[in-house]
Amino acid sequence: MKPHCFFTSFNKAYLPQALLLAESLRHVYGGKAILVAILVDELTAEDRPGFEAFSRTIEASALGIPNFHSWIFGLDVVEAATAVKPFALSALLREYQQVTYLDPDTYLFSPLAEIEATDSAFDAVVTPHQIYPQREKWLVESTELESMRYGVFNLGFLSVRSSTGGREIADWWARRCYSYCVVDFPNGLFTDQKLFDLAPALFPGLRVLRHPGYNLATWNLRERRVAFSSSEGPTVDGQPLRFCHFTKASHIGNEAMERMISEESAFFQELFYSYVARLRGRRLQLSQMNADWAYGRYRGGSWIAGETRQAFRKLGEKRFAIENPFEAQEAVERMIAGAA
Repeated sequence: MKPHCFFTSFNKAYLPQALLLAESLRHVYGGKAILVAILVDELTAEDRPGFEAFSRTIEASALGIPNFHSWIFGLDVVEAATAVKPFALSALLREYQQVTYLDPDTYLFSPLAEIEATDSAFDAVVTPHQIYPQREKWLVESTELESMRYGVFNLGFLSVRSSTGGREIADWWARRCYSYCVVDFPNGLFTDQKLFDLAPALFPGLRVLRHPGYNLATWNLRERRVAFSSSEGPTVDGQPLRFCHFTKASHIGNEAMERMISEESAFFQELFYSYVARLRGRRLQLSQMNADWAYGRYRGGSWIAGETRQAFRKLGEKRFAIENPFEAQEAVERMIAGAA
């Protein structure tokens, strides 16, 4: 088996972010870095030049997910991009000794030495949103309580080894995501992420990595000291910055940063604005690409409403009787109406 690969999951609208991730991997690891793109979309001949930065591009429809079109019809774009992750992971674990997932809006600054050490015994590694307790009420509510809502661990990063325990984790995650990878706060669900709150209790080989240089993001700025030195480069709490997670690097991300930034984490602003500038450049390069989500419309061109997706999903296994609902708008509407 080959040693290690990275993969990311996205639709075409997130290609600029994914290309920056690829750029950062090449900068840190050189030409040996393997980054597989899982495209939750349809790739056309015109699109292919934009995907040359990836070692391989696999469309989600090729992952062998049962009843793929009927299944993904019940998901919105965020749910779909996260739900396919464990299926891609399982497939890649058949080829590689270790597989690491990174969200397309992450950016590496140094090698992930802590997860690559051969003397470190684990089946999988995750990182929590926070690693220190807060004292101020507004910070408890903005960080700890938010983690209880969205998930203790940020699954913008996950590394799994092709051990028996690692494959068991991937299989469990795939089964759960097939049925429960949705945004449903009243029922305690948030995409693939909230499901992993249980994982440390279920799998003894799951390691929680508390290195402050992993997953540096707006949600943990208040608890970490971010600095730069000419000898060490960017550091977090005196340790090397491994990667940043630039979630919603736009006005939303900027607002979150301005709210959470402190004097001790002020250098993050330079990292954030540098990333935003690069992202704008990538978007300009790809401005001619049709970024409409292939699974956002019926084949006739009509948008699929979120309420329609939810109603179709609630039909359970009955919905699988329609092999490709994207091509059967009238059949979908009749089935939903019949169940009302």
